[in-house]
Amino acid sequence: MKTKIALLALLACLFGCRSTPKDTLTIAAAANIQYPIREVLTAFEAQTGQTTHLIIGSSGKLTAQIQQGAPYDLFLSADKKYPQSLFQNQKAIHPPRIYAKGKLALWTLGEPLRALPDLSRKNIQKIAIPNPQTAPYGREARAALKYFGIWDTLRPKIIFGANVAQTNQYLLSGNCEAAITAQSTAFSKEINQRGYWLDLPPESYSPIEQGVVITEYGAKHHPERSKRLFDFLFSPEARAIFARYGYTF
Repeated sequence: MKTKIALLALLACLFGCRSTPKDTLTIAAAANIQYPIREVLTAFEAQTGQTTHLIIGSSGKLTAQIQQGAPYDLFLSADKKYPQSLFQNQKAIHPPRIYAKGKLALWTLGEPLRALPDLSRKNIQKIAIPNPQTAPYGREARAALKYFGIWDTLRPKIIFGANVAQTNQYLLSGNCEAAITAQSTAFSKEINQRGYWLDLPPESYSPIEQGVVITEYGAKHHPERSKRLFDFLFSPEARAIFARYGYTF
């Protein structure tokens, strides 16, 4: 009888403790970390058994969605500004904590460029950058071009991607000859350092400190699960993954 009761208890746990859709954590993440964050979440799921659902977009658009009540538990931004605004508007329960620091790079497929001013060449007809209005990497790409005094000259050549991912796609699809994007793109398995990469001088743009917050929704609906994932983002295992993609701390 004891064996039967124990078996029934085990079966109840196997089915009753299994994560259901309402127990799944939904993570909103900036497009520049789309590759490492997938690996981080895979490691988190393997360690905890917790299911996750990932939403990728520009930091600005994700912030607007959270402001409007989107059911995201955590928000990993490409800067501190957007998650700080959520905290100030009581849509996040704490100020942003920096989980990684990113870098900008100039990416070309046809020929290598030695410096950012080389974008003025006649054979470079279109240049893609993330939209500065909604994407922090685009904001800093514009700052770098202004630092070299070539923003106004190059402005007619520039096309805006909605985020880092779309900016990369513009180059890969042949819609432009060059892109200023997240350096981490080069380390993804999909890209594998394809083409030519030039790291932008760090003095040409502000440090890209990327912040994460637990949202008001996450704290209300999945407080323990959200905190567990938040803590995991700062674990040696997660940081090793981010480091493989060129991020620093």
